[in-house]
Parts: sequence; structure tokens; C-alpha cells
Amino acid sequence: MPEFTKANGRSPKYPYQRIFYVGLTDNMAPYHFSQGLIFNVINITGLLIGILRFCYILLFLPEQHTPLLLLINFMPVIFNLLMLFFMYVKAYVQTVYFSFFVFPVSFVVISFFTHDRGALYYLFPYVIYSFFFLNSRKKIFTAFVSISMMFITAIIIENKVHGLTHRHDFILEMISIVGVFVLSSVTLFSIKFQIWKYQDKIKAQREALQKTNRRIAQQAERLSETILIKDKVFSIISHDIRSPLQGLYLIVEADINDNISLETIKEILPQLKEELKKAFDLFENLLNWAKMQIKETHITIDTVDVNALVGRIQNHLAKAAEEKHVNVKADFTDYYIPADKDILEIVLRNVISNAIKFSHPGESVQVSGKASEGDYEITVSDSGIGISAEKLAKINDKAFYSTPGTNNEQGTGLGLIICRDLVEKCNGSFTIKSEKDTGTSVHIKLPHPKAFS
Repeated sequence: MPEFTKANGRSPKYPYQRIFYVGLTDNMAPYHFSQGLIFNVINITGLLIGILRFCYILLFLPEQHTPLLLLINFMPVIFNLLMLFFMYVKAYVQTVYFSFFVFPVSFVVISFFTHDRGALYYLFPYVIYSFFFLNSRKKIFTAFVSISMMFITAIIIENKVHGLTHRHDFILEMISIVGVFVLSSVTLFSIKFQIWKYQDKIKAQREALQKTNRRIAQQAERLSETILIKDKVFSIISHDIRSPLQGLYLIVEADINDNISLETIKEILPQLKEELKKAFDLFENLLNWAKMQIKETHITIDTVDVNALVGRIQNHLAKAAEEKHVNVKADFTDYYIPADKDILEIVLRNVISNAIKFSHPGESVQVSGKASEGDYEITVSDSGIGISAEKLAKINDKAFYSTPGTNNEQGTGLGLIICRDLVEKCNGSFTIKSEKDTGTSVHIKLPHPKAFS
């Protein structure tokens, strides 16, 4: 017999109660544990009633002291003991089948051989048990019909064989019996179905709560990411914007005080120019990021001429491409796509700028696009220095990562994070594929407008 701990509230208070816990274990679900406990209580109560009935026959009915009749009258006690044994060895399925099929038949046999109609009324509690212990409409209906038919059939046969009652009495008895079964079944069905309805409602509420919890967890994760980004942004601002402004201030201050020569200024200007360009790109990305965080970036889907859009980006990045002798080529199967024009321009400008940055002099950057299966995919690929698997994993985890370009161009790592967030805001996907020293391809998938409906 299993041991029970008081911590879980399932331990019997008194030693004699342990018999009611036979076959029950601590790892059972609360509902099944309660069902098993109630079943044991009912079974042991039935055992005591069976013993009382058999003792009465031994003391007061000597005409039934034949071996066959004694065995038949002792059958309920045997069956109750067998069910306790099934519970002890945890044969729960056998216990259920034994209870709802073998046991009712035994009472029919007892009533037929002993002329004890009272034994038949033991069947009625099993109708009630079927509603409590069985958990499907089909099983309840099968048990209810089977037990009811056994009861009615046994009454009919008993009256046919033994002629125990007058015809009208028999008819009235049958009407009463059928009425009791029908009334009880309607009541029990109503109660059981109300319980099922309540359980379904609880299940739906639990699923809704779990869904809400998952949404809260996702929001908490996004908030945590935003806080990390914010901290990194302020770190970038304090360093990358401060440096060129400080350089400008020193030049102006020195020039005002006539402490700097024209030659020195000419030497400083190229470096200062690079710093200012970096600061300008960072400032633009920060503005885009800030707009996105304060929900000012709304999705407006229009028909965009992606070929013309890339042409404007080529003009914007022409000087950077010319300095590195990198050729940006566009090849679109479909020119007109449904997209948010401003978001698409921000994303493509960042991605194409990165491709130029990490290309070797004399190489090409390929921008292509085509429609497929309800979405539109734009690919920006280069054959530059590529990204190692370790660094690519950091980028895909939305971590800030920046590395110098082939001409030692500097960056902040903020651009890719903004691009990914903007594309995801449009219900699209932003995927980077790369291998070290073999180049990089960025795949931008934008959904059909129906995805926003």
C-alpha cells in the first residue's frame, strides 16, 4: 500500500482509513485521486452491506443453506474483494470494466436464483456511478442502457418464470421502474452536462490565461531587449557623436585663436569628414529607432517601384561606392511590390551601404527581387569579407556588433537591429546568410497586403 505525505493533504487522519486509500498514489492527478478515493469508499461500503446480507441468510434463512445458494449470495462479497485487489495492483481499467459489467450481471443472477428482488435494486446505484466515474457521453450512455436493460429484463423473466405478481401490479411496477430510471437519467445527464460545460469554460479560461501569460512574457522579453538597446544607444551617443563634435570644436577654437595652420586643418579634415559621416548615419538611424519605439512608425502599404527606389539609393551611396570602385547592380523580376515605401528605403539603404562597406575594391553588390508564393523577397548579396559563424550568431541574437569595413570604415551595429525590427514590424522576415571570406547575402521577405488585414 502506498505511503502518503501530510504535505500534500492526501494522508489519512486515522490508521483505519488507510484501507480507503488502497491503490492511490501521490503522483496521481487531483481529480483522478478523488475519483479513486470515492470509488474505494463506495466499494468498501458495498462490501460491508454484502457481508451483512450474507450473515442474515446464515442466521435466519436455513432454506437457502445449499452450497449453490450460499455461493451465489456470497458473490457480492467476493466481487467487492476482487475490486479492492484490482485497485491494490493498480489495474484501474480492469476495475472499471468489472464494476460496470461483471458486478451488475452478478446481481441479476442472485435475484433470479434466490427470488430476491432487492438484489436487483443494487443495479440502480451503478447507474449513478456511471455518470460519476465515466468521462464520455458514449461510455455513460452504454453503461446506462446496459444496466437498465438488465434490470428490466430480470424483472420480466422473474415474473414470467415465477409469476410473483398480478398482471396489473406487474405493469404498474414496470411503469414505476422505467419512470424512475428515466427521471434519474434525465437528472443525472443534466447535472453531468452542466459539469462538463463548467469544465469546458474553466479550460477555455485557463487557455486564455496561458495565452495572456505568454503574451506578457513576450512583452517583457521585448521590453528587456529595448532597455538593453537603449543603454547601448546612449553609450554610442556618448562616444560616436561626441568625438566629431569635439574635433570640430577644437578646429574652430584653434582657428579663432590663430593657433592652427591651414595645412594642419587639411590634414585633419579627411578624418573629421569620416567621423561626421559616421555621426550623420548614426543620427539618422537613431531617429528611425526612436520613431519606432514611440509608435510613430505606422505601416502604410502602397505600390512601390522597387527598381526606382534602389536607383535613388544608388545615387545616395554613389560616392561611397565610387571611392571603393564597387559596382551596385539591380536585377528585379517584378518592379512593383506592395510595401511601406519609407521603411523599405531605410532598410535597403542600410543593407546596401553595409554591402559596399564590406566589399573589396573592384567587386560588385547585387540587389535582386522576385515575387513568390504570396510574398516578395529582396536579396542584397556581396562577395566581400563575410561574417564568421560566431559573429553571425551574435547579430541574429540582436546583439550590437560592429566590425571595420575593408577600408577600415567604422559602424555602430545599430543599423542591422533597426532593419530587422522594421521588417518584422511589417510582418516580414530579415535573414542574414554568410560565411567568412565568401561574402554575405541579406534576404528580406515582405508579405502580401492581406497579412495586415
